[in-house]
Amino acid sequence: CPICGTDMTDRRRDIKWCSDNAQMKQLAATGDEGKNAPSTLARYGLTQETYDSLLAEQGGGCAICGSPDPKTHHGKWQIDHDHSCCSTGAKRTCGQCVRGLLCQQCNLGLGHFEDNAERLEAAARYLRNP
Repeated sequence: CPICGTDMTDRRRDIKWCSDNAQMKQLAATGDEGKNAPSTLARYGLTQETYDSLLAEQGGGCAICGSPDPKTHHGKWQIDHDHSCCSTGAKRTCGQCVRGLLCQQCNLGLGHFEDNAERLEAAARYLRNP
């Protein structure tokens, strides 16, 4: 790890830091601790400005539940995108498939339902009338 020196030989090649904590130290060292890593934004075809604009359009909260808390240990929103848009395993998205910024719980919920609207609707019907 370029931040703390942890041996990363057994990690994937695309992992740059040993942990989110090390990445946060790197961002703090550059004065960008309140922002997303440029590599994360680039992965989704975003700039800090477009990210900030998207969050403002959502009223400063999660695009699904509206929570002002991203519910992550690093305080960053999850960037949600349409997984069917870009090729599987691609390191970057096309940028056109970003749907919104989500709190961790809503993002995990979509993931567990595999972005399947019919399953989500069935779950909502179940919750309303078990």
